[in-house]
Amino acid sequence: MQATDGASMSQHASPSTLVPPFGGAHDQLAAELAWLGHRLRVVVERSRDRRAGGPPADLRGMYVTDEEVERLLQGDGVAGDTLEDELGRSRELRASADARSAATQANGFQPPFEQLASEFSLTPEERQILVIALAASVDLAYEKIYAYVNDDVGKKRPTVGLVLEILADTPEQAVAFRPLLFEDSSLVRHHLISVSEDGSSFLSHYVDISGHVAERLLGYQGIDPLLDGFVRPAAPCDQIPEMAGQLGCALRAGT
Repeated sequence: MQATDGASMSQHASPSTLVPPFGGAHDQLAAELAWLGHRLRVVVERSRDRRAGGPPADLRGMYVTDEEVERLLQGDGVAGDTLEDELGRSRELRASADARSAATQANGFQPPFEQLASEFSLTPEERQILVIALAASVDLAYEKIYAYVNDDVGKKRPTVGLVLEILADTPEQAVAFRPLLFEDSSLVRHHLISVSEDGSSFLSHYVDISGHVAERLLGYQGIDPLLDGFVRPAAPCDQIPEMAGQLGCALRAGT
């Protein structure tokens, strides 16, 4: 399994490019997590009234305190930002990440999230669900944050309800996004994520990312371990001189 060359995405960037392309998979991931951090701050801000009527402060989130979550989500935000500030900042970060992705592709490289989105015809919201599911796999701080917003120290992974809270700004949007997590959705049908039942309501089900998909989004290339023994990497076409091999290469290329 090989990692993509982090410098390759930006080495052909034009000096006049106004929007900088991503320097590699980790550069894109940092931009996506910055967006997620501010969307989580929106969720926390919206839940303050609900949490104010809940258990005592020292028990909320089962010992994940308000102050600790504020510290974990600080990022490039400013303590005391209003809900409208956070909404505006998250929209700016979303637009910036999308613009940088477009600039990267204009330079002839396709970042990992765009590779998967293209391969499986994912919508922007489905792509964002991958970001939410991936976060705790790359930074354990998200386990504490997810436990806090789930109001349960044992729920360290995103739930369906939390995913919808992050994505949606209105109840109508939340209802419209629910099918993205159904069993027949693209994400679940293609095994990019799993939505595990725990015997409770659909909103409480966990949303987990496939280990191989997580590796792909981090810039690694290789065959899914589930396919080990059934497939092998195709040899470069210039190393397959026989007629059958050339035909196979032509079929792979769609010519």
